[in-house]
Amino acid sequence: MFFVVSAFPVFCIQASGKVRLATGHWPPYFDESANNGGMLAELITKAYATQGLSTHFTFLPWSRALMLAKSDQFDGTAAWSCVEERSDDFLYSFGVLPYHYVFFHRRSLEFDWVSYEDLKGMSVGVTQDYSYNQMFENLADQGIVSTEMTASDETNFRKLLAGRIDLFPMDPLVGMSMIKQWIAPEEAEELTFYPKPFSRSYYHVLFSHTNPRGELLRQRLDKGLRILWSSGEFDAIVEKWLAFEGSADEDMSRPLFAECDGE
Repeated sequence: MFFVVSAFPVFCIQASGKVRLATGHWPPYFDESANNGGMLAELITKAYATQGLSTHFTFLPWSRALMLAKSDQFDGTAAWSCVEERSDDFLYSFGVLPYHYVFFHRRSLEFDWVSYEDLKGMSVGVTQDYSYNQMFENLADQGIVSTEMTASDETNFRKLLAGRIDLFPMDPLVGMSMIKQWIAPEEAEELTFYPKPFSRSYYHVLFSHTNPRGELLRQRLDKGLRILWSSGEFDAIVEKWLAFEGSADEDMSRPLFAECDGE
């Protein structure tokens, strides 16, 4: 028989047998139209399955997903990067997958950057409630780059296509998937990205501090992910999704299960 020593009552989890997570459109990691809900959704679902728990994802605008998870209307929300201000409200899982951000731009823009000073004078689209690295935020605060915030990634890609912004920072796997879904092929050819990463981090699952089963759900997720890793199923799932996307990702060779250190 398996026992868990916890300050929270184990029967709460055992009684429902279901973990309810709020998420948003973030292909190929989270995609309501895809089999198994996307790469990260499948990893999380199978990790919890090793613990005898089922998982249900509700797709929402990202800001709403975060708000509803904070108010305990969901067990948690996936997936988010680690930033200090969110740790006031949430517990972080270990990093489930590594990722990096690049700058998307129009092919007609002669864009090359080595240092952040090379971004001077650029207009950059950003999305509400997303976190960007501290150096980039400092450049925006100092007026070295100008930023325009919108509520959706689709709007930012369309503004980029129309020349209303110069750059849009995004995970390249996500960006190329979104362009494929939202932009007509002949227009999609006008967009590309510069491969140099400007930030690196990990995707985490967040559980509200006020959720009485948040800590135990975090522990169960982390344990389940390690079981998948040890069995080889973790790599098999990732490789399946990368093959489906026709992509390779150097980030996948970075160490997994990193702790949030409040970037």
